[in-house]
Amino acid sequence: MRRFRRIFTVFLLVLLLTGSAAAMDTGFEVQPLSPEETARVSNKEIILQKEKPKTGSILCFDVREDGLIALGFQTPNDSEERIVCILDSNGAFQYAYRFACVGSFGLEWSGEHLLVYFVRSDLVMELDAAGNAVQWADILDTTENNRYWYTVRERERVVEDRVYRIKNDMGIFNLIVSSYSQLTVTNASAEEVLIYDVNQEQLIKTVVFTGAIALFVGCAVYIATIKPIMETSGKKGAKT
Repeated sequence: MRRFRRIFTVFLLVLLLTGSAAAMDTGFEVQPLSPEETARVSNKEIILQKEKPKTGSILCFDVREDGLIALGFQTPNDSEERIVCILDSNGAFQYAYRFACVGSFGLEWSGEHLLVYFVRSDLVMELDAAGNAVQWADILDTTENNRYWYTVRERERVVEDRVYRIKNDMGIFNLIVSSYSQLTVTNASAEEVLIYDVNQEQLIKTVVFTGAIALFVGCAVYIATIKPIMETSGKKGAKT
């Protein structure tokens, strides 16, 4: 009898965990976390921030049906922390989440909750408005899930008659940046409005970074090839 109760308890626990992950409203196919993963993620700190943080270029975004916007950023000067800012439909800051994350991540609204997809660890975290991690799940390694990553990373979201788009306006430098400096919304009358814009700041950083790389490469080429050739030519000239 006791053995039966133990088996029934384990079965019930597995059933509840499976039902919890299955109830997560996501386009990915997911499964419950293992006990080891559950213990690890339970220590993850999520900070709810009411003050508007300093942000830069956009890494990811999503728009809820009522127009609430979630923008994902890397924390300035901290490569292992991410910020998600929640804006209203007009772009006014509401609140933000801060959490540790190594690598890329994606965002998707699920009703009133926000799903945060961690690319490197293949995990999804469901957050409520108070910053509580309601549940976690594993993203399975399947062909369908690999395709859905492209959906999460798309640069456009359509809500009713409005098209939200993340983009850059930096000319040829658009080809070498992997993040986005602007968020726009276009209405049914084809009127485009800027909601978020750090394009000028991002352009300056990109130009300076590209110039520094070009200078470094130029110096390396000079030291490795041109300078030895010039020295060799000079020695031959001196002998003649």
